[in-house]
Amino acid sequence: MQIGILGAGHVGLAVGRELIGAGHRVKLSSARDPHALTPVAQGIGAEAATVTEAAAAELVLLAVPWPASTGRARLAPRLAGPNPRRRYEPIRHLQSAAAR
Repeated sequence: MQIGILGAGHVGLAVGRELIGAGHRVKLSSARDPHALTPVAQGIGAEAATVTEAAAAELVLLAVPWPASTGRARLAPRLAGPNPRRRYEPIRHLQSAAAR
């Protein structure tokens, strides 16, 4: 499964590392330029991406401090409202999703 993570702090990196270990493809984004994020993303086996690119993934994880979350939704408009084509899954199901 393609998973986009908005936020490359402790939580985004830890979850990204686990998801990659479970066989998922991860696009990692942050407020930094994707080129500046590349070494960090490669360090966990992810791809550095813009917020818009990460938000276009099958599943998106918002891993930023709450005050920053409204800014991320504005940068990635697809997160601002329901999308009938998007599949939503509780995070506990992600590990078994890799086996599908």
